[in-house]
Amino acid sequence: MLQHVRLVVVDDDHDFRMLLVTLLSAADGVEVVGDAADGHEALEVVERTGPDGVVVDLLMPGMDGFELIDRLRERWPAMRLVANSAIATTTRAGDVSRLGVPVLPKSSDPDVLLAALRDGTEG
Repeated sequence: MLQHVRLVVVDDDHDFRMLLVTLLSAADGVEVVGDAADGHEALEVVERTGPDGVVVDLLMPGMDGFELIDRLRERWPAMRLVANSAIATTTRAGDVSRLGVPVLPKSSDPDVLLAALRDGTEG
């Protein structure tokens, strides 16, 4: 289990992303090293910052979270990933289940997100 975790937060909703950055940054042992509004920007931020984990929104314009997770897994297979999305229980459930990462609703408590990132569980 990771005690100190360096994170990147990816979400196209600026206000939600900044809220999540603020909430996660306030947690003990968490350093948010970057944020991004889409998958392309996220890859650049991850390359530059080398985080332990990434919190990924699934529905974003351009490169969505599904493709981003695939690319992150391909390039950094040990990186901790959590999908944080409003579609956790929608018609794209098949797409969500194939991700192989914890998928949590956007309404999740930041502690649940951190637990998923630190030990790879859904809390």
